[in-house]
Amino acid sequence: MPSDEFDPALVEVAEGVEIAVASLSDVIRSKTAADREKDRQALPRLRQLLARLTKD
Repeated sequence: MPSDEFDPALVEVAEGVEIAVASLSDVIRSKTAADREKDRQALPRLRQLLARLTKD
């Protein structure tokens, strides 16, 4: 699989259309790679959320 693609964490179906939903880890990886100011500002909160979700 090319490195610019992701494995969907989840596939939802809405009105008969399959929608791939990125995992939180993929979102963090994408925002880190984009290196935009708004993404850098969002990353600490996203990392905190990931840490809470993966605790235990």
